Formats: sequence, C-alpha cells, structure tokens
Amino acid sequence: FLFAGLGNVAEGWLESSLGMPQTVGALMTGGSIAVILLPVKTRLDGFINRILPVTALAEAPTQAAAILFSDLVGYTRLTGEDRGTALTVMTVFHKTANRVAREHRGRVVKTNADEVMMEFKDPANAVRCASALHQEFGEAVEELDLSPLETCTGIHFGDVTRSGEGDLFGDAVNIASRVQ
Repeated sequence: FLFAGLGNVAEGWLESSLGMPQTVGALMTGGSIAVILLPVKTRLDGFINRILPVTALAEAPTQAAAILFSDLVGYTRLTGEDRGTALTVMTVFHKTANRVAREHRGRVVKTNADEVMMEFKDPANAVRCASALHQEFGEAVEELDLSPLETCTGIHFGDVTRSGEGDLFGDAVNIASRVQ
C-alpha cells in the first residue's frame, strides 16, 4: 500500500510538473518502483523460500524407516597422516555404501566426510547392508592396498519425516546417529 501510494504521488508529480499524460507517468513510476523494489523482493523471496519448508516440514506426515549411519574409525587420524590416502579411502567407502545400499533395497540419503546415512523400509535389509558394507569395504581397501579402517555402524527403526529435498528428520535419525 505504501508503494502504491508513492507511485500515485510520483505519477501526479510527473503529470503536473512535466506535463506528461497520466498513463506515461504511471508507466514510468511503475517501472522505477519495480527497479527500486527488486532487491527487496529478491531478499524477501529468499527468506520466504527458506522459512516455508521449515513450517511445512513440521506438518509433514511421518513414515517408518530403518536408518543406518556408518563411518570410518580412524579416518581423522589417517587424514592427518596421509590426506591423499584418506580421500581415496573415503571415496571407496562412499562408492561401496551406494552400491550395497541399492543391493539391499535402500538408498544413501547423504554423506558427510567419512559418514553415510542410509534409509531402508525393512530393518532386516538395513542389518544385512551393514554387514555387507563392513565386509565389502574391507575387501576393497585390502585389494587396493590402502590403510585398513573399520566401519562403525548404528541402526534404528522408527518414524521419520521426509523433506522436499529427500533428507530425513526425526527420532529414528537422531538415535541411529548416536548409537553408531
């Protein structure tokens, strides 16, 4: 309303001071106000886009899922000793995790450095995946003659909420990450 009022004032000024027809004044002031307000609108849109998913997430339905977190024991130490080897080991871990998750009807939700988070509908598949990940990752690093690192895994079955981007939230996620 304030901006519409400013537009009307500017239109009136252009008409009375410069003798421009009201339609030209409206066009000029409308364009000027749009240019002035564009940065404000852009910031407001960004804020709204950040806040809407948060409120929508609180109202989103939940569903049961088995959440698996797994990370590499000793990865931080290895990073300090041999960064190149550590990055190679982490890459092998992520590739192995993606493959075994698919083989056990699950998916990798996200990775964070040497940690992976996976989702499964069936808890038995999550347990089988954890065992396969441990064994197949160990075989892969041995075959590549890399520093052997153990995996540490936590699994919890419970309700989760899915974000629009595919991330998961809820007690099952929190508990699985702490059990690990």
